[in-house]
Amino acid sequence: MYDRPEKTSQHELTHIAQADVATITLEEPLEKWLFTKIPNGQRLNRVVHLGFLGPLLVLVGSSIDYWDRPWEQEAEWFSDGC
Repeated sequence: MYDRPEKTSQHELTHIAQADVATITLEEPLEKWLFTKIPNGQRLNRVVHLGFLGPLLVLVGSSIDYWDRPWEQEAEWFSDGC
């Protein structure tokens, strides 16, 4: 991917941070809300993770050129040292 291994590591670590932020701010609150709509949903929410953001990002990303994807641009920016 890159000529410097440390740049690849920084790029991929940025993706990990992006995934954490998306999960905490978007996915978890929506899943928590959805599980309140079904019987015993609160108990189920403790052990089941729907993980709908991953497939959604694949769907959105498939319609955008690879390096034009906002998450790739951000990871590239951070791996270049901001």
